[in-house]
Amino acid sequence: MEKLQSSEYIDVGVELESLRLQLSQLKFAAKARLELQKVVYSAYPRDEISSDVSSDPHTKDSIDYIWDAPRDTRYAHEVAGFENVLYVFHKHWEGIRAACGSLPGRKLALTDALLSPEKIFRLVEEIISASPSRIVFHGVSQNTGLLCRALSSQGLAEIVSIVFHGSLSQWCNEPERRLAFLAIDLKAGGHVGALHFMKAGIEIPGVNLHYPMLFNLSPRLESLGLPIIQRPEQTTAFIPGWGSWIKNVYNSALGAALNEDVQRVVHFASNLELPLMAGNKLEKVVFKSREDTFLQYATSTFAMNVSLTDCHPMVNVESQTLGRPCIRSNLFLDALEEHPYLKVTTVENPNSPVAIRETITRLLKVPSDEAGALAADYQSETDKVGISRYKEFLKLG
Repeated sequence: MEKLQSSEYIDVGVELESLRLQLSQLKFAAKARLELQKVVYSAYPRDEISSDVSSDPHTKDSIDYIWDAPRDTRYAHEVAGFENVLYVFHKHWEGIRAACGSLPGRKLALTDALLSPEKIFRLVEEIISASPSRIVFHGVSQNTGLLCRALSSQGLAEIVSIVFHGSLSQWCNEPERRLAFLAIDLKAGGHVGALHFMKAGIEIPGVNLHYPMLFNLSPRLESLGLPIIQRPEQTTAFIPGWGSWIKNVYNSALGAALNEDVQRVVHFASNLELPLMAGNKLEKVVFKSREDTFLQYATSTFAMNVSLTDCHPMVNVESQTLGRPCIRSNLFLDALEEHPYLKVTTVENPNSPVAIRETITRLLKVPSDEAGALAADYQSETDKVGISRYKEFLKLG
C-alpha cells in the first residue's frame, strides 16, 4: 500500500480543521436563529400569532417588502460614507417614503401590515447579510418593533436608530400615540442606539433623544429629465395636501381664492369645496404619480402647505427644489429661520384665510424669478444642514 506523503497528511489536517470550523459556525448560526425566534415570538402580539397577518390591506399585490426599488433610489443624494447606511420605511406612507428616497444609502420598503414571525426571521437574516453600517427606521409600526428587538438580540442595537415623524398634537389619535410609545419603549429598553423625534423642542422624561432636528433632503431631479417649464400665464396656486385637518387645506384654499390675483387653485383633496363664488377657482386634479406631482409644481406659480402641525414636509421641499415658492405655516425649525425666503412665504396665522391671502399678496409682489431663486437657495442651504446633521446622527465622522 502506497504511503501518503507528509504534505498530504497536512492537507487532510487542514480539511478536518475547516470542517470543524464550519460545524462550529453552523452550531453558532443555529443557536443565534433559535435566540432570534425566541425574541420575535415573545414580542409578537398574542392575538395575531395564528392569524393570516401577512396580507397587505392597502394593495392587491403580495409583496411584503422590497429592496432598493427604483422609486426609492432614483432621487437619492450621493454622499461619501453613506453607501452602507440602510433606511427602513413603509411602502404606503407616501410622505416618509418620499423623504427616505432623497437620502443617500440603501432602501428597504416594508408593508405596514403585520408580518408573520417567519417573515420577520427571514427579513432579519437578509438585513444582517446585507452588512449595513447603520440601520435607520423612519416611521414606526408593529413590524418596526419586532425587527428592532430581533436585531438587538443579534448585538446590533448600537447601529440601529429610529426617526419618528409626527408631533405630539397627533397623539390624540390612539394608533399614533401607541406607535410613538413603542418607539420610546424601544429606546428605553436598549433595543436601539438612538431615537429622534423630527420636531424641535420635544423631551421625554427618562429617555435620551437625539438633537438637533434632522432635515429632509431635496429629491435629486436630474434623472427626471424635466424640460425648463415656464410659469403659467394664469396665477396658479397648487395645494398637494390631502383633506385632513393636519394639512389645513380649507383655510389654504379659501385664502388663495380670496386673493384677487390668484386665478386657479389646483388641488388633490377629493372633499374640498368652498361656498359661493370662492369655489369657482377650485380645480381638482387626480393624483397619478410622484413624477406627475413634480409637473404640477412646475406648472404652478406657487405651492401651498399652511399645515396646522408638521415636521419638515416634503411638499415644501419638493416645491422649493423645483424653484417654486411654497406658502407655509411656521414650522419652528432650529436652523435658517432668518433666511429671507421665510419672511416672504410664512403665514403668521394659519387659521386665518385673510392672513393667508395677505401672505400670497406679499409673495406675488416679488418678481417671479427672484422668488424662485430665493426658494432654490433656501432649499440648497437646507440640504447642507440636513446632510451635516445626518452625519452627526449616524456618527459617520
